[in-house]
Amino acid sequence: MKIRFIRFAIRLTLGISLIFIINACSPDFSIQSVSNFKAIDFSSIKSPNTLVIFDVDETLIQPVDTYLINEHKAEGINFREKMVADHPEVKDWDKILSIILEEAKRPLIEPDIVSEIKKLQERNVPVIACTSMNTGKAALYERLEIWRYDHLKSLGFEGSFTSKDFTLQGFKSQPVFYKGVLSTDLEEKGPVIGAFLDKISFKPEKIVMIDDSGAFIRFVKEECFKRGINFEGYIYQGAKEKKWDEKLIEFQLQHLLTHYHWLNDDEAKQLMQEAPKSESRIAG
Repeated sequence: MKIRFIRFAIRLTLGISLIFIINACSPDFSIQSVSNFKAIDFSSIKSPNTLVIFDVDETLIQPVDTYLINEHKAEGINFREKMVADHPEVKDWDKILSIILEEAKRPLIEPDIVSEIKKLQERNVPVIACTSMNTGKAALYERLEIWRYDHLKSLGFEGSFTSKDFTLQGFKSQPVFYKGVLSTDLEEKGPVIGAFLDKISFKPEKIVMIDDSGAFIRFVKEECFKRGINFEGYIYQGAKEKKWDEKLIEFQLQHLLTHYHWLNDDEAKQLMQEAPKSESRIAG
Protein backbone atom coordinates (compact mmCIF):
# COMPACT_ATOMS: atom_id res chain seq x y z
CA MET A 1 0.00 0.00 0.00
CA LYS A 2 2.87 2.39 0.84
CA ILE A 3 4.61 1.93 -2.57
CA ARG A 4 1.33 2.53 -4.40
CA PHE A 5 0.78 5.73 -2.41
CA ILE A 6 4.27 7.04 -3.31
CA ARG A 7 3.71 6.34 -7.03
CA PHE A 8 0.33 8.04 -6.81
CA ALA A 9 1.94 11.07 -5.13
CA ILE A 10 4.57 11.31 -7.90
CA ARG A 11 1.90 11.19 -10.63
CA LEU A 12 -0.12 13.82 -8.80
CA THR A 13 2.93 16.11 -8.39
CA LEU A 14 3.73 15.89 -12.12
CA GLY A 15 0.10 16.59 -12.94
CA ILE A 16 0.03 19.64 -10.67
CA SER A 17 3.22 21.01 -12.30
CA LEU A 18 1.76 20.62 -15.80
CA ILE A 19 -1.54 22.18 -14.79
CA PHE A 20 0.26 25.13 -13.15
CA ILE A 21 2.12 25.85 -16.41
CA ILE A 22 -1.09 25.65 -18.46
CA ASN A 23 -3.04 27.86 -16.05
CA ALA A 24 -0.32 30.49 -16.01
CA CYS A 25 -1.03 30.95 -19.73
CA SER A 26 -4.83 30.63 -19.63
CA PRO A 27 -6.83 31.31 -16.42
CA ASP A 28 -9.71 28.91 -15.84
CA PHE A 29 -12.86 30.79 -14.87
CA SER A 30 -14.89 27.59 -14.39
CA ILE A 31 -12.81 26.83 -11.30
CA GLN A 32 -12.56 29.05 -8.23
CA SER A 33 -11.18 28.80 -4.72
CA VAL A 34 -13.48 29.07 -1.70
CA SER A 35 -12.65 29.25 2.00
CA ASN A 36 -16.03 27.86 3.10
CA PHE A 37 -19.18 26.28 1.70
CA LYS A 38 -21.18 29.49 2.16
CA ALA A 39 -19.28 30.89 -0.83
CA ILE A 40 -21.04 28.32 -3.07
CA ASP A 41 -24.63 29.05 -4.14
CA PHE A 42 -26.10 25.58 -3.72
CA SER A 43 -29.63 27.00 -4.02
CA SER A 44 -28.98 27.69 -7.72
CA ILE A 45 -28.40 23.96 -8.39
CA LYS A 46 -31.83 22.61 -9.26
CA SER A 47 -31.53 20.18 -12.14
CA PRO A 48 -31.64 16.38 -11.63
CA ASN A 49 -29.18 16.30 -14.54
CA THR A 50 -26.50 17.99 -12.44
CA LEU A 51 -24.22 15.74 -10.40
CA VAL A 52 -22.66 17.27 -7.29
CA ILE A 53 -19.45 15.62 -6.05
CA PHE A 54 -17.82 16.27 -2.67
CA ASP A 55 -14.30 15.18 -1.81
CA VAL A 56 -14.10 13.67 1.69
CA ASP A 57 -10.82 14.29 3.54
CA GLU A 58 -9.98 17.96 4.10
CA THR A 59 -13.24 18.92 2.37
CA LEU A 60 -16.20 17.30 4.12
CA ILE A 61 -14.27 16.04 7.14
CA GLN A 62 -10.90 16.42 8.82
CA PRO A 63 -9.15 14.78 11.79
CA VAL A 64 -8.68 16.96 14.84
CA ASP A 65 -5.30 15.54 15.95
CA THR A 66 -1.89 16.84 14.89
CA TYR A 67 -0.53 13.51 13.67
CA LEU A 68 -3.55 12.68 11.53
CA ILE A 69 -3.75 16.17 10.01
CA ASN A 70 -0.11 15.76 8.91
CA GLU A 71 -0.25 12.01 8.24
CA HIS A 72 0.39 12.24 4.49
CA LYS A 73 2.92 15.07 4.63
CA ALA A 74 6.67 14.49 4.79
CA GLU A 75 6.78 14.60 8.60
CA GLY A 76 3.98 12.08 8.92
CA ILE A 77 5.42 9.66 6.36
CA ASN A 78 8.91 9.81 7.91
CA PHE A 79 7.50 9.38 11.41
CA ARG A 80 5.45 6.35 10.38
CA GLU A 81 8.49 4.66 8.80
CA LYS A 82 10.60 5.38 11.89
CA MET A 83 7.81 4.14 14.16
CA VAL A 84 7.72 0.75 12.45
CA ALA A 85 11.52 0.46 12.42
CA ASP A 86 11.84 1.37 16.11
CA HIS A 87 9.23 -1.14 17.30
CA PRO A 88 10.05 -4.57 15.82
CA GLU A 89 8.26 -6.13 18.79
CA VAL A 90 4.91 -4.98 17.41
CA LYS A 91 3.69 -7.81 15.20
CA ASP A 92 0.15 -6.62 14.53
CA TRP A 93 0.23 -3.11 13.08
CA ASP A 94 -3.20 -3.80 11.58
CA LYS A 95 -4.65 -3.80 15.09
CA ILE A 96 -2.93 -0.49 15.85
CA LEU A 97 -4.28 1.06 12.65
CA SER A 98 -7.76 -0.22 13.44
CA ILE A 99 -7.70 1.48 16.85
CA ILE A 100 -6.78 4.82 15.25
CA LEU A 101 -9.49 4.43 12.61
CA GLU A 102 -12.05 3.55 15.26
CA GLU A 103 -11.19 6.04 18.00
CA ALA A 104 -9.70 9.16 16.37
CA LYS A 105 -12.26 11.87 15.71
CA ARG A 106 -12.86 13.02 12.13
CA PRO A 107 -15.73 15.52 12.34
CA LEU A 108 -17.36 17.55 9.61
CA ILE A 109 -15.40 20.75 8.97
CA GLU A 110 -18.67 22.63 8.43
CA PRO A 111 -21.63 20.76 9.94
CA ASP A 112 -24.17 22.95 8.10
CA ILE A 113 -23.19 21.31 4.80
CA VAL A 114 -25.35 18.30 5.69
CA SER A 115 -28.44 20.50 5.49
CA GLU A 116 -27.38 21.89 2.10
CA ILE A 117 -26.84 18.38 0.76
CA LYS A 118 -30.28 17.26 1.94
CA LYS A 119 -31.84 20.28 0.23
CA LEU A 120 -30.10 19.33 -3.02
CA GLN A 121 -31.42 15.78 -2.75
CA GLU A 122 -34.92 17.05 -1.99
CA ARG A 123 -34.72 18.80 -5.38
CA ASN A 124 -33.69 15.43 -6.87
CA VAL A 125 -30.13 16.62 -7.49
CA PRO A 126 -27.83 13.59 -7.15
CA VAL A 127 -24.93 13.98 -4.71
CA ILE A 128 -22.00 11.63 -4.13
CA ALA A 129 -18.75 11.68 -2.18
CA CYS A 130 -15.52 10.84 -3.98
CA THR A 131 -12.39 9.92 -2.04
CA SER A 132 -8.94 8.72 -3.12
CA MET A 133 -8.96 6.29 -0.18
CA ASN A 134 -7.91 2.66 -0.55
CA THR A 135 -10.58 -0.01 -0.85
CA GLY A 136 -10.81 -3.62 0.27
CA LYS A 137 -9.23 -5.16 3.34
CA ALA A 138 -7.25 -2.86 5.60
CA ALA A 139 -6.30 -3.47 9.20
CA LEU A 140 -9.19 -5.38 10.79
CA TYR A 141 -11.71 -4.07 8.27
CA GLU A 142 -12.77 -6.42 5.48
CA ARG A 143 -13.90 -3.51 3.31
CA LEU A 144 -12.46 -0.09 4.06
CA GLU A 145 -15.09 1.55 1.85
CA ILE A 146 -17.80 0.34 4.23
CA TRP A 147 -15.97 1.94 7.16
CA ARG A 148 -15.90 5.22 5.24
CA TYR A 149 -19.61 5.01 4.40
CA ASP A 150 -20.54 4.19 8.01
CA HIS A 151 -18.46 7.08 9.34
CA LEU A 152 -19.96 9.61 6.93
CA LYS A 153 -23.45 8.33 7.67
CA SER A 154 -22.83 8.79 11.41
CA LEU A 155 -22.13 12.47 10.66
CA GLY A 156 -25.34 12.89 8.68
CA PHE A 157 -24.00 12.52 5.14
CA GLU A 158 -25.69 10.05 2.81
CA GLY A 159 -25.05 10.23 -0.89
CA SER A 160 -27.35 9.29 -3.74
CA PHE A 161 -27.58 5.88 -5.43
CA THR A 162 -27.56 4.21 -2.01
CA SER A 163 -28.76 0.87 -3.38
CA LYS A 164 -25.62 0.43 -5.48
CA ASP A 165 -22.46 -1.47 -4.54
CA PHE A 166 -19.98 -2.34 -7.28
CA THR A 167 -16.30 -2.45 -8.27
CA LEU A 168 -15.15 -0.54 -11.35
CA GLN A 169 -13.14 -2.58 -13.86
CA GLY A 170 -10.28 -1.50 -16.11
CA PHE A 171 -7.95 -0.08 -13.45
CA LYS A 172 -4.77 -1.39 -11.82
CA SER A 173 -6.42 -0.84 -8.45
CA GLN A 174 -10.00 -1.55 -7.43
CA PRO A 175 -12.17 1.58 -7.28
CA VAL A 176 -15.47 0.88 -5.54
CA PHE A 177 -18.79 2.66 -5.38
CA TYR A 178 -20.59 1.85 -2.15
CA LYS A 179 -23.92 3.46 -1.27
CA GLY A 180 -23.17 6.99 -2.39
CA VAL A 181 -19.41 6.98 -1.78
CA LEU A 182 -16.94 6.49 -4.65
CA SER A 183 -13.50 5.35 -3.41
CA THR A 184 -10.85 5.49 -6.15
CA ASP A 185 -8.27 3.24 -4.42
CA LEU A 186 -5.57 5.84 -5.25
CA GLU A 187 -6.52 6.00 -8.92
CA GLU A 188 -6.96 9.47 -10.45
CA LYS A 189 -10.45 10.79 -9.89
CA GLY A 190 -11.23 11.87 -13.45
CA PRO A 191 -11.15 8.44 -15.12
CA VAL A 192 -12.81 6.77 -12.11
CA ILE A 193 -15.71 9.23 -12.16
CA GLY A 194 -16.01 8.63 -15.90
CA ALA A 195 -16.16 4.87 -15.35
CA PHE A 196 -18.74 5.38 -12.61
CA LEU A 197 -20.98 7.36 -14.97
CA ASP A 198 -20.68 4.64 -17.60
CA LYS A 199 -21.51 1.94 -15.05
CA ILE A 200 -24.77 3.58 -13.98
CA SER A 201 -25.56 4.79 -17.53
CA PHE A 202 -25.77 8.44 -16.47
CA LYS A 203 -24.63 11.39 -18.56
CA PRO A 204 -25.26 14.53 -16.52
CA GLU A 205 -25.51 17.88 -18.23
CA LYS A 206 -23.21 19.32 -15.60
CA ILE A 207 -20.89 18.26 -12.78
CA VAL A 208 -20.23 20.48 -9.78
CA MET A 209 -17.21 19.31 -7.78
CA ILE A 210 -15.78 20.51 -4.48
CA ASP A 211 -12.29 19.25 -3.55
CA ASP A 212 -9.32 20.61 -1.62
CA SER A 213 -7.01 19.50 -4.48
CA GLY A 214 -6.85 21.79 -7.48
CA ALA A 215 -5.19 19.00 -9.46
CA PHE A 216 -8.09 16.60 -8.83
CA ILE A 217 -10.56 19.31 -9.81
CA ARG A 218 -8.79 19.86 -13.11
CA PHE A 219 -8.42 16.15 -13.86
CA VAL A 220 -12.18 15.77 -13.47
CA LYS A 221 -12.78 18.81 -15.65
CA GLU A 222 -10.68 17.17 -18.37
CA GLU A 223 -12.83 14.05 -18.13
CA CYS A 224 -15.97 16.17 -18.40
CA PHE A 225 -14.59 17.95 -21.47
CA LYS A 226 -14.01 14.58 -23.19
CA ARG A 227 -17.63 13.63 -22.48
CA GLY A 228 -19.27 16.92 -23.38
CA ILE A 229 -20.31 17.60 -19.77
CA ASN A 230 -20.33 21.14 -18.39
CA PHE A 231 -18.16 21.59 -15.32
CA GLU A 232 -18.02 23.86 -12.30
CA GLY A 233 -15.23 23.33 -9.78
CA TYR A 234 -14.47 24.71 -6.33
CA ILE A 235 -11.10 24.32 -4.65
CA TYR A 236 -11.98 24.09 -0.96
CA GLN A 237 -9.57 25.84 1.41
CA GLY A 238 -11.42 25.54 4.70
CA ALA A 239 -9.37 22.72 6.22
CA LYS A 240 -7.33 23.52 9.32
CA GLU A 241 -3.58 23.13 9.76
CA LYS A 242 -1.62 22.12 12.85
CA LYS A 243 2.13 22.43 13.28
CA TRP A 244 3.95 19.12 13.66
CA ASP A 245 4.67 18.31 17.33
CA GLU A 246 7.11 15.40 17.63
CA LYS A 247 6.97 15.09 21.43
CA LEU A 248 3.18 15.06 21.50
CA ILE A 249 2.93 12.46 18.74
CA GLU A 250 5.58 10.20 20.27
CA PHE A 251 3.66 10.31 23.56
CA GLN A 252 0.42 9.35 21.76
CA LEU A 253 2.20 6.46 20.05
CA GLN A 254 3.73 5.10 23.24
CA HIS A 255 0.37 5.25 24.97
CA LEU A 256 -1.27 3.53 22.01
CA LEU A 257 1.28 0.68 22.00
CA THR A 258 1.00 0.23 25.77
CA HIS A 259 -2.72 0.68 26.35
CA TYR A 260 -4.26 0.06 22.91
CA HIS A 261 -6.13 3.35 23.12
CA TRP A 262 -5.72 6.48 21.00
CA LEU A 263 -5.40 9.73 22.95
CA ASN A 264 -6.54 12.87 21.19
CA ASP A 265 -4.27 15.92 21.39
CA ASP A 266 -5.97 17.42 24.44
CA GLU A 267 -5.93 14.15 26.39
CA ALA A 268 -2.28 13.57 25.55
CA LYS A 269 -1.24 17.08 26.55
CA GLN A 270 -3.07 16.71 29.87
CA LEU A 271 -1.28 13.44 30.67
CA MET A 272 2.05 14.92 29.60
CA GLN A 273 1.55 17.73 32.10
CA GLU A 274 0.60 15.32 34.88
CA ALA A 275 3.54 12.96 34.31
CA PRO A 276 6.27 15.23 35.81
CA LYS A 277 4.07 15.89 38.88
CA SER A 278 3.68 12.15 39.46
CA GLU A 279 7.41 11.60 39.12
CA SER A 280 8.05 14.43 41.58
CA ARG A 281 5.71 12.92 44.17
CA ILE A 282 7.41 9.54 43.83
CA ALA A 283 10.86 11.10 44.23
CA GLY A 284 9.71 13.01 47.31
